Amino acid sequence: MYFWVLFPSLLASAVATVVFVLLSGSFFETLYQFPRYAPRLVDLVYAAPLGLIGGLVGALFMFSLKRL
Repeated sequence: MYFWVLFPSLLASAVATVVFVLLSGSFFETLYQFPRYAPRLVDLVYAAPLGLIGGLVGALFMFSLKRL
C-alpha cells in the first residue's frame, strides 16, 4: 500500500529531473561546489550519532504515518 502512495512522487521527480537536464543541458554540475575532502577517523565519530538520530526520526515518521 505504501509503495503505491510513494510511486507517483518518485515518477514525478524522475520526470522533473529529465526535463531539467533536457532544458538546461547540465545535470547539477554547477549547482554544487564541494571542497576538497580527506576522510578522517573522527568523521565516523560524528556520523554514528547522526545516523542514529536519522534512524529514530525515520522510525517516528513511519509510526506516525501508520497512526494517522
